Amino acid sequence: MIQLNALLLVYLSFFVLRSAFQVFLNRLNTAHLRRHGSTVPSVFEGRVDEDTVKKISAYTLDSSRFGMVSTLVSQGAFL
Repeated sequence: MIQLNALLLVYLSFFVLRSAFQVFLNRLNTAHLRRHGSTVPSVFEGRVDEDTVKKISAYTLDSSRFGMVSTLVSQGAFL
């Protein structure tokens, strides 16, 4: 069994905090994308239509979801 010492506890604490912060930022980004992802930004008006922006948003949400699951699984395997 692994003996828990102070250095290991500090490492695990930082590891868990970093992972939690990463999940928080990802969820914040996806929430913003869900709220504003269907509107064309003013910079791209006339160049990109609304259907293309919706496709980009859907792809980004799916990619983000898959990336987060992949990251959490690999971090779990790392521990």
